[in-house]
Amino acid sequence: MPNLPNRARYAARLNAFRLGLDDPAITDLIARAAGAGLDAADLNYPDHFSGQTAAGLALALSDRGLALNGLAVR
Repeated sequence: MPNLPNRARYAARLNAFRLGLDDPAITDLIARAAGAGLDAADLNYPDHFSGQTAAGLALALSDRGLALNGLAVR
């Protein structure tokens, strides 16, 4: 993962973007968050890691211009 400059970012928990979707993939939530103008996201473990690797999630976030803001272990 690239070293990101220290600056203010706009982040949210990805579950906030589930509204109206039936069983969305984590990549769908990442796309919605990026489309809403966020530049960072909070992930939940293990929920958001189901069927994903950490490297795959990092790539999905960076492909959409998002940084990882936080990781909550549930």
